[in-house]
Amino acid sequence: MLNATRKVTIIGLGLIGGSFALALKRLFPGINLCGYDVDETALVKGQEAGIIDWFSMDVKEAVRDADLTVISCSLNQTVPMAIKAIPHMKRGAILTDVGSVKETIVTSIEAVLPGDISYVPGHPMAGSEKKGLDGADTYLFENSAYILTPTEKTAWEAVDTLLNIIKGIGARPLIMSPSEHDNQVAAVSHLPHLLAAALVNSASALRDRYPDLFLLAAGGFRDTTRIASSQPDMWRDICLNNRRAILEVLEIHEGKLAEIKKSILKGDGEGLFCIFKNARENREKVPAGIKGILPELFEIVVVVPDRPGMIGQIANLLGERNINIIDIEILRVREGDGGTIRFGFLNRDAAQGAVKVLREENFVVYPKFS
Repeated sequence: MLNATRKVTIIGLGLIGGSFALALKRLFPGINLCGYDVDETALVKGQEAGIIDWFSMDVKEAVRDADLTVISCSLNQTVPMAIKAIPHMKRGAILTDVGSVKETIVTSIEAVLPGDISYVPGHPMAGSEKKGLDGADTYLFENSAYILTPTEKTAWEAVDTLLNIIKGIGARPLIMSPSEHDNQVAAVSHLPHLLAAALVNSASALRDRYPDLFLLAAGGFRDTTRIASSQPDMWRDICLNNRRAILEVLEIHEGKLAEIKKSILKGDGEGLFCIFKNARENREKVPAGIKGILPELFEIVVVVPDRPGMIGQIANLLGERNINIIDIEILRVREGDGGTIRFGFLNRDAAQGAVKVLREENFVVYPKFS
């Protein structure tokens, strides 16, 4: 069982690795945290910020005597790093990773795993638009799904240790097989990213004909395609490592898109109505209040007069009520007249509270959530 006297090594001190380290520090203030990364600058920054206690550029030294080693590097580097680290880990140690694809990773790591080290594959469904160590947040995993994919080779005592950690840092643990994980995240995480990329590229293909096309991109387009801003190298690796499951859900999606196209070609209004009605009913079954790869934003749009300090005034009003703003975007400003500003919040209660507070102060507010 992990406790405050144990040593933990984080391999890969980026957004997830740094956030995991901070969350562990909050859970076990006296824990001995070592960082390893190929980027020494990140390690120095992590130590200076108190995210890790010390670091090493030598994998052997970093994992020596560690009770838990967390591999939090890029997907394509997860297996090579595990192969480097495993020979130097002590007997009884636990190894876990945070990769967003599991089956290929698990198979490769278990093939080189000795019997005296416990490997518990993991995937925290949490993220941020901020990249690298600068985005590290002790509460990043709060209320997010954290999936473990043990196999018949996994020691359940080690699974229990990870479950206690996951619950302790505020995440929601789920257990499934590696293949179940890959099939499900292909549908609800990987496919949406591919569609967002396709939507942006489809619109871009028309810009030679309509140069001002993106000026017409309203909130729906922006919100639907927000995740297309994710790291291209990460999504390249996900597609190649989860090829089977992604191709399967793409085929399903192509069939659903073909149904819409067929109904439009036939002028079948009833068919289109049924498609959109089913989509609305299924969308309403998606549970609220649990974070995915990127946190859901609950947004409001506020109409403001053209006066200096309006953003600060609104922020102060909400801050006085302990309502935390996590995203701000100036949508449009008309000099001498005013404009509109979009504010984003992590949960519905905060957004509803903001609407109430600002309307009490006679601001015009449009909620952008149902």
